[in-house]
Amino acid sequence: MPTDLQFQVDISARLVVAAVFGAMIGLEREIHGHQAGVRTHMLVSLGSAIFTVLSSTASTRSRALAALTRVASRRRS
Repeated sequence: MPTDLQFQVDISARLVVAAVFGAMIGLEREIHGHQAGVRTHMLVSLGSAIFTVLSSTASTRSRALAALTRVASRRRS
């Protein structure tokens, strides 16, 4: 199991990367005059990254919370 500092750095890096990529998409949309811009795409990508990280962490840290990961990976047929 990784140390707490390693875990926090890993999670922080993932969230920063998600926010940067979302901002890049939003900037491209703003340049072309679309309505949803940098803030919108950055928040959406950051929110989805948080949801994914939390569900992944819940499955590895607690057996009781493992059901939360099914939400992130569930596909309807």
